[in-house]
Amino acid sequence: MQSQELSAVLGKPDSTDAAMGKALLYWVSQSQPLHYLVVYTEADFGSDEPVPTVKQLQVTSPQFQTTGKISTGAPLPKIREAYSNLKPIAYYQNDARQRVYVFDEQQQGITFEVTLPDSICTAITIHEKGKMIKGTYLPVHPDMTVIK
Repeated sequence: MQSQELSAVLGKPDSTDAAMGKALLYWVSQSQPLHYLVVYTEADFGSDEPVPTVKQLQVTSPQFQTTGKISTGAPLPKIREAYSNLKPIAYYQNDARQRVYVFDEQQQGITFEVTLPDSICTAITIHEKGKMIKGTYLPVHPDMTVIK
């Protein structure tokens, strides 16, 4: 989807961060607790029309569910039942100083951020199926450590 279409559906983002043909678009909920939708777009400057297209999106609201009925708030064992090929690819520390692991299911194009020590999902990211996410993961967590 092109980013213009996205804005037509969701309205103007609450915040944006863009440079060099890449952009992060943020929509933040008006209710408590705050939840967000982040969309990462890239423009292909090698094409005739370098229009920004959606490459990844991330949600923190439990209102969004996968086809397997997984949403944020789900425990890691339940996620593993629905996505048996999950692999930990990175981790970072959140604002509450908890370690958060990023688990990727590359073939299905989905990652789950799981907070320790309770192993609860706090964010879900959709990405291109079959693609390695490590190099293009949403730059929402620039201090993330990649697991080799």
